[in-house]
Amino acid sequence: MTTIWSQQTTPIREQVHDLRGSAILADCGPWIQQERPEAVNRDLLSLLNGL
Repeated sequence: MTTIWSQQTTPIREQVHDLRGSAILADCGPWIQQERPEAVNRDLLSLLNGL
C-alpha cells in the first residue's frame, strides 16, 4: 500500500500494514490528483517501478 498526502492530512504510517511509501505534497488541498497530477504520477510510477 502507498499513500499520498497533502499537508492538510495526518499520515497514518503506524496504522497501515505493508506501507511501501508515503509522500506529502505541498500547496494542494483534498483533491491531490487534480491539483498536482504531475507529482502524483511521478510518485505512483516510482512506487510501481520499485515492485
